[in-house]
Amino acid sequence: GVSGPSNYHVVGVEGARNALIEAARSACESSGIGSEDCLVACAGLAGLDCSYDVKTLNEAVGNLPIAKRILVVHDSLIALYGATGGKMGVIVNGGTGS
Repeated sequence: GVSGPSNYHVVGVEGARNALIEAARSACESSGIGSEDCLVACAGLAGLDCSYDVKTLNEAVGNLPIAKRILVVHDSLIALYGATGGKMGVIVNGGTGS
């Protein structure tokens, strides 16, 4: 799904929650399924750089009605999986971090 920025250091926890809801709605619309049929949502978010960040976002999104289970991970993990299809591999992500 598509949404706006979700780095909670930039948009706040509520902004990250709203972006995740918007992305989930977009994904459900494009796939033709309802959120009640979605078993697991995996959200790769920028700004999850330590265990505190992961805990903060997991607590913030745990009760969202977008899937039966929500996984929150660093966005580099979904980039790696997207590039390798789940096989072993390496990605190099160079940027400003902003």
